[in-house]
Amino acid sequence: MAEIDKFEHFEIARCADGSLWELGRGAMGVTYKAYDTNLRADVALKVINSHFLNSETARQRFLREARVAASLRHPNVATVFHLGSAEGGFYYAMEYVEGETVERRVQRDGPLSNEIALRITRQVSRALIAADRQKLVHRDIKPSNLMLVIDDDDDHLLVKVIDFGLAKSLVAAVDQSLTISMGGFVGTPHFASPEQLEEKEIDIRSDIYSLGATLWFMVAGRPPFQGSLISVINQHLSQSLPSEVLAQLHPRTAALLEHMLAKRPEDRFQSPAELKGEIDEILLELRGESKPDLRIGTAGEQRTLAPSFEGTSGLGFATGELIRERYEILGRSPFDNNQFKAKDLQTNRLVALRPLPLSIQNEPGQLEILRREIDRLVAAHHPNLLALFGLELYERGPFIVTELIKGFSLQELLRVRRLLVWEEALRVAKPLAKVLDFAAEKELLTSWFSLRDVFIETPGTTEDISQFQRSPVTAWPPFILKVDPLSLTRSLPRAPEESAQTIVDVRGLNSAATHVQQLACVVHELLGGVRTPSGAGSIAQRLTPVANLSEAGNATLRVGAAEPNRFASAADFLAELEAAELARSPLAVQPALPASERARLIASPRAASGSSAETSEDGQPKASPVYLRILLAGVGFFLVCALAAVIGTNLFLHKPQSLQPAVLTGSLTVTSKPDGAAVIWNGKEIGRTPLSSYALPGGKYTLQLALPGYQTRSVDVEITRGSLNNLGLIPLMREVGHISLKSTPENLPFEVIDASQKSSSGNTPMTLDDMPIGDYTVRIKRAGWPEYMQAVTVQP
Repeated sequence: MAEIDKFEHFEIARCADGSLWELGRGAMGVTYKAYDTNLRADVALKVINSHFLNSETARQRFLREARVAASLRHPNVATVFHLGSAEGGFYYAMEYVEGETVERRVQRDGPLSNEIALRITRQVSRALIAADRQKLVHRDIKPSNLMLVIDDDDDHLLVKVIDFGLAKSLVAAVDQSLTISMGGFVGTPHFASPEQLEEKEIDIRSDIYSLGATLWFMVAGRPPFQGSLISVINQHLSQSLPSEVLAQLHPRTAALLEHMLAKRPEDRFQSPAELKGEIDEILLELRGESKPDLRIGTAGEQRTLAPSFEGTSGLGFATGELIRERYEILGRSPFDNNQFKAKDLQTNRLVALRPLPLSIQNEPGQLEILRREIDRLVAAHHPNLLALFGLELYERGPFIVTELIKGFSLQELLRVRRLLVWEEALRVAKPLAKVLDFAAEKELLTSWFSLRDVFIETPGTTEDISQFQRSPVTAWPPFILKVDPLSLTRSLPRAPEESAQTIVDVRGLNSAATHVQQLACVVHELLGGVRTPSGAGSIAQRLTPVANLSEAGNATLRVGAAEPNRFASAADFLAELEAAELARSPLAVQPALPASERARLIASPRAASGSSAETSEDGQPKASPVYLRILLAGVGFFLVCALAAVIGTNLFLHKPQSLQPAVLTGSLTVTSKPDGAAVIWNGKEIGRTPLSSYALPGGKYTLQLALPGYQTRSVDVEITRGSLNNLGLIPLMREVGHISLKSTPENLPFEVIDASQKSSSGNTPMTLDDMPIGDYTVRIKRAGWPEYMQAVTVQP
């Protein structure tokens, strides 16, 4: 039978060898490249296999859903614009997309970067949003149904979803076993949702699952589950996701996949709009890490797309922009892509701005909870906590102002080192234990934090950061460990499950972990610990033994995770763990004697010879042990008598003086910005910043840094014997007040100028908050009137 190459006014194109130009083939039918002789344009023509249309029910269902799909118009959807029949068969024509499928791209170049894969997923979620509005479900989202093209007008990656709403429209009306036997769910079951495989009712959440499986394929180079047809189906229904793949992904990408690929629909994102919002937040964090190249086209004809992520953020923060007339944006932070580096023009210091969703600002209740929590963290001062300066409201969304991160995270360190040895982990864990105890005491610790929230700062180090990270931690110069306080509380907006790459999967735990448990988990991960699946039991059950700890050390680690209340503090737990490791390495270990040697020693030489002396190997007599004991006792007695005589003579000749008790001391180093601040200890000044290696007795203290015109800063510090306490650079905040300006009439322009000729401007009435104390000049202008000028002094 001759091949049919024409369907009404559509002519199927032919390849150079004369064969029909197939674009794809599946269980439902074949898609060809064709030419519309009426519109004189290329189209994609899908010819449906006749066995799908043997029943009237199937034909009516196909027609109904094809018409719904044809009404779907969206930039990320290949539009269906014609439906017809010829010689008893049905076909439909859709937009021809020039490019390649995601499947071919991955097969040719391997897994895509997180950035590119998420951008593709985001565009598909936009298509699903449009479909969801019309209650339309694609039912066959998979890599071969996603086309990658370049929009020449906008020069950016464009994704087109093909076969929308049609690929599965007939399956419910025919025998399901037919499609499985022909390759499985008009594609393969590798990308089908559990409810699809169980032939249950499906909705848009099924497409979200399939999109999750497709995202997995893009970042891993293979579907989430592999094996025989029955094995893949069973894995989709009951098996957890491969943890070894998740561990290699960016933590937020891993968490996103776990959410999308939840077995139960109610545990997934409930709408594609919710999914898109999550992807937007992750992309905002990832931007700036790399500028990946995206090649589109055939192997012989490729164009390179290098997207730029400089300029404006999701909230409109652009380099050089002035926010609230106070913060000059200097770019993204090189250490955390989710925040912006800025200069605070009022305090002349570098800070970090962390944008929050605009929706928070529009919800007074949530905003008030956020403000109270931020105020608590602002008041929490500890040398190992990043300083928080406050919450700011802005027309494009609120943001949090914090100390600028000036180091790398422990997560970055493990990416380079993979694991640390015990001595290295101990050096990192000691300051971490202190800040965890502080957070627990202040009731700040209500959430899990991860290694990405702990930073290492190395003041004065000029070495290349990657080389520095590869060097042993024990060889590092003095460093400062800082914990992001925003990671300690669950009341603040955070990235979903940032612990996806940490040792503990916090989902499934019924209660918040204590500071001791969190320290145990961090130490376990630093030593190369591997987490078990999230459903594997309690925290302690998930802490598999690590090779870098002794048996006693592993046991102590598990006690810290299982019975944290046995330890008064995280520092006590760490001390016991350290003691367990010291016990495994005694200073001198006597090797066991061989059996022949033990037998020789058991046999008494004197029994054979009857002599009180032994003979050495060289024939010389040995002294009797009894004689040696008597001799040593005599010498000892003589020395004791001599020592007593010396002490007695000294007491007789010199007036006894009271002995001063020994004082255990450590050293303190602290600097401030600006410097020159008085360092006050126990109510007295012990020096001014910068203060270096100042000896203090052991104990817990609250130091104060005081400088005229600045708010007094309190810092908690614990001095232990021989400790080097480097508090680092502590920024001081100016004492502030406010200026309230009113005029009659209102809406007059004004300018407030400080002593350094920096100015703030606006229109009356207005209150200027957070104005540093000092002298200002206020100028108010009104057309036709003389300029009004007045000197004012702002006091705290």
